[in-house]
Amino acid sequence: MSERVPENIPDRSINEPIGVFYTPYKWAEWVITKFEIFDSWLNGATIFDPTAGEGIFLEVLIDLAISQGIKITDEMLTRLWANETQEGSIDYFLNKINKRDLDFPPANFLHSDILFLSQALQVDIIVGNPPWQNFNNLCQDYKQKLKPLFYKYGLVNKPQDLLLGSSRIDLAALIIAKTLQENLKPNGKAYFFMPLSVFLNDGAGRGFRSYQVNQTEFCVQQIYDFKNLAIFEHVHTRYGLVEFQRDRQQEFPIKYFIQQKSEWQEYQARPLFQRNESLTILKSAEEYIELQNCEKIKISKDSKPRQGANSCGASDVFIFSALEVIDRELVRVANKVVGEITLPQKFLFPLITKQNFQQAQPIPDKYILLPYDRERGKPLLATELIQYPELWQYLQCYQEILQNRRGILIQSSIRKGFWYALLGVGKYTFTAYKVVWQAYGQKNFAAKLFDGNWQGNQAIHAYIPVNSKAEGEDLIDRLNMPIVEKYLHSLQMEGTCNWAQPGRIMRLLEIV
Repeated sequence: MSERVPENIPDRSINEPIGVFYTPYKWAEWVITKFEIFDSWLNGATIFDPTAGEGIFLEVLIDLAISQGIKITDEMLTRLWANETQEGSIDYFLNKINKRDLDFPPANFLHSDILFLSQALQVDIIVGNPPWQNFNNLCQDYKQKLKPLFYKYGLVNKPQDLLLGSSRIDLAALIIAKTLQENLKPNGKAYFFMPLSVFLNDGAGRGFRSYQVNQTEFCVQQIYDFKNLAIFEHVHTRYGLVEFQRDRQQEFPIKYFIQQKSEWQEYQARPLFQRNESLTILKSAEEYIELQNCEKIKISKDSKPRQGANSCGASDVFIFSALEVIDRELVRVANKVVGEITLPQKFLFPLITKQNFQQAQPIPDKYILLPYDRERGKPLLATELIQYPELWQYLQCYQEILQNRRGILIQSSIRKGFWYALLGVGKYTFTAYKVVWQAYGQKNFAAKLFDGNWQGNQAIHAYIPVNSKAEGEDLIDRLNMPIVEKYLHSLQMEGTCNWAQPGRIMRLLEIV
């Protein structure tokens, strides 16, 4: 099943503070006409845009009436509502409408942060394009104001969750949850342009995917995925148009449309194993059943998928592009800042690069410094570090840089005195072998066996640590079966940073 896509005319798409992207007129008109919002307004419905910008959706409604020769009464205008935080938006909108010889009621265009709107307002239809920005990128003062709201509207189980994985939850999800519960009448409908990470990514979107706000249920009825169609310039996140209905239990599959060759192709979207996990998108129920019934790959509890070592922004300190053996214990490496230096060989490990996946016998051309005790999987103690004067002197040169790295987890290690620590390093880092794959930006899945000394590079690589070559080869045979790649393609994340991250692969594994 397919339908035509409107001509793409991104006539305005301006990046504003806090993730604001203005909706092009053509696409505002597409929403208003496709979902019959205009007809509903003519038949008496109240319409509200909670993050209105310059009021494009209301402007389209008014223009459609004018173009069809419909007399716009004062009563019709009183059923249009908007809210916007930006200064000047109200006057700009009112001036545009005045040029059409209409008097829009100023009291219906509110100036407020929608998340703190005090006015009680419930309407039949909400349509909008809320700001797209994840919580972690907001300014500190605004974060503190919003933390209780993420908890209040059920997007996190407790405010502390925002310190970890849930820090990537999007501001748009909070605005949508709030307006669905408080600003939409029972059984009302809402239409939002929004980042699709809420539905397609693991972790941060789980709270939203409970499909209820406190005791108020809502249903996602349709998703239009703009995967292959850029309507907002300079936006690299995945986005689309989503239709919601309040007070209706979520049912699966959800109608899911992807733009292909100037048409909307229809798919089915549903979670594969658990109700609140990210959506699997396939053409038919038979494909879904095939994935759901695939036999899970058994692993030990010590073989959970991991990301590579993460320097937390200090790659220049920990990663080297050349290594020259001086004697049995010392090597000379080239550092971008201080030039050639000498370090103990036992703490330098080959770092996997894209080229290594193509080589039958991988040849290292990069190395990563891990000042760790292999047996403990922990950073060396200060008393141990000073036994290696070259290493200790080198790290001290960068102490200030390493202590100032940002992030909750790395700062926790720094406060304990391990300012030279990395993330993603533990006993599992030093197992005999690793089954490694490219987890970032790929379109095909292929796992490869590496000696345990080889290290993955942050989220670019993921791996499963194993204790023997035979165990690794057996695991590779099972991971490289076609059903695994088919599952990854069903998540519609090819070419993105979420292609095959550990959490996605973990769904196909079973710990025994």
